[in-house]
Amino acid sequence: MHWKDGREDRIFAPVREHIFAIDRATGKLIDSFGEGGAIDVEKELDRPLGEGESVASTTPGVVFEDLLIVPTRNGEGPSKSSPGPIRAYDCRTGKRRWIFHTIPHPGEFGYETWSPDSWKEAGGTNCWGGMSVDHERGLVFFGLGSPAFDFGAADARARICSATAWSAWTHARASASGTIRPSTTTCGITTSPARRTW
Repeated sequence: MHWKDGREDRIFAPVREHIFAIDRATGKLIDSFGEGGAIDVEKELDRPLGEGESVASTTPGVVFEDLLIVPTRNGEGPSKSSPGPIRAYDCRTGKRRWIFHTIPHPGEFGYETWSPDSWKEAGGTNCWGGMSVDHERGLVFFGLGSPAFDFGAADARARICSATAWSAWTHARASASGTIRPSTTTCGITTSPARRTW
């Protein structure tokens, strides 16, 4: 992924659990980005990883303005799996700017369609097939996989909810704060105040 703003010209390289920021002119890591030139996608998931759970960055994300929006890969069972939220990081600092929980947390849209503790226990529902960004409208599009393990970690209500997510494309305001306005076929994160409606 490439980002340029004035004299700043950098390449973002995903390697396993890290995304490195590399100065395009020198080929050196940009120490001011993240921790020593990289962000760790196993951190800032808003949920601790359990034993044996892992998150990796193997698919390039997209760049929108000064945001690096990244998908992640995680396990799909039969053991427990980590969650797969979509996150946006500041291209200059590596600081997380927003997160979209694909397994909704309490108070978020769709939470009632999952078991009460799914946000702590279920995994998957991640974007593993890449993303596309519409720079003109400020939208990022991505598909989601099913929860993991498909017939173990989530109950029937979660599987029904995730079947919709799995078969649908999701679109989000690329500069979003995390508010979602979904329908049965698409979901959109907007920059409006935190309010979730059909």
